[in-house]
Amino acid sequence: MPEQAELLTTSLGELLGNARRSMNLSLSDVAQQLKLQVDKIELLEADQWQQFSPVFAKGYAQQFGQFVGIPTDILEAEIKRIECKDAPMRSAFNSPGRQATRTNPYWRKTAYLVAIVLIALVWAYTSFIVSDSEVSPTVSHAEAEQVLVAAVAPKGQLEVELSADSWLSISDAQGQILESALMPGGARYQYRGEPPYQLQIGRVSAAQVWLDGKSIDLPALLSGGVANISVATNAESINSESIN
Repeated sequence: MPEQAELLTTSLGELLGNARRSMNLSLSDVAQQLKLQVDKIELLEADQWQQFSPVFAKGYAQQFGQFVGIPTDILEAEIKRIECKDAPMRSAFNSPGRQATRTNPYWRKTAYLVAIVLIALVWAYTSFIVSDSEVSPTVSHAEAEQVLVAAVAPKGQLEVELSADSWLSISDAQGQILESALMPGGARYQYRGEPPYQLQIGRVSAAQVWLDGKSIDLPALLSGGVANISVATNAESINSESIN
């Protein structure tokens, strides 16, 4: 570890980088500990605090400093000097792998009407096939609905609705990053990948999560801090970790 006199002459980012190297830790080691991408660790060491919102910038700096053993008094003094601004909002409509929809009071009615039309088409087509082949098995309305649901209901579709601005990071089983940004509240975001999904939610009290249309009951312990959640395909296997 560097001497305290040297620590006081460097910026917080340099302080974090020097402490990491003195412990022979790689960027990947720190990224794994903080559950961030390596490029985010590089931004922290480069004093690019403006790339993060204030609450996340100071939280990441606190966790980073504690991990590499920087004295608490020096770390807290440097964190107070961090200058950052709210990260710029990214459009929820331009990024691949994401679809954002504002709450619309009419979409459910529209979806219901479309479902009725599709059920009618399935029933009509089935009736035509039966009459054309002179076979007389009957297809019930419930069976037609099951055929329709099997045809149109996607599997592995993740939805997250935010009532307030929150950091949101999502990756799937293949390691594909589906989301990693400060997301605006008042919208529902849809993602498609390979479950299980790994979620990091900055403000879990403002979040609701669905998998394949089934609501996920977030554990009560995730009431504050940064929450890391693993959601499996059956929407019932949930592992969680809260970072305060």
